[in-house]
Amino acid sequence: MPLYDKILRIQFDEGLGVNDFVEKVGFSKGLYYDIKSGHKTELSPVQSKLVTDVFPKITQEWLCDKSDKVVLVEDNKPNSIEDVIAKKVVELLKPLFKERDDKIDDVSQMVSKIYFEVVGLKEKSSKENTNH
Repeated sequence: MPLYDKILRIQFDEGLGVNDFVEKVGFSKGLYYDIKSGHKTELSPVQSKLVTDVFPKITQEWLCDKSDKVVLVEDNKPNSIEDVIAKKVVELLKPLFKERDDKIDDVSQMVSKIYFEVVGLKEKSSKENTNH
């Protein structure tokens, strides 16, 4: 998983925009946008320590790992970014259906459908990139 995707994951989990993230971690906006553009693909040990000090559930190993799996410290289960997004969508929609528990199942099924479409698009894109 690219470094920028990991940064986005942290921002998403913490509900932080760019300005809030760079302020909390102590990164310059220039560094943030270098990561975003792909000019910077790895953090220095000092930079990764800044992140892990502010967000203790993030490990330096995860920040330095280039695999496509996301490992959360609290459960140590690998999760794809699609899994994380699907769970977050369901979490955000649940309050809308407080009094209609049967509707939560419908929403969960819709999110699962979206998840599988995203996975399919990701695989298709990956195959197209390897064919070129």
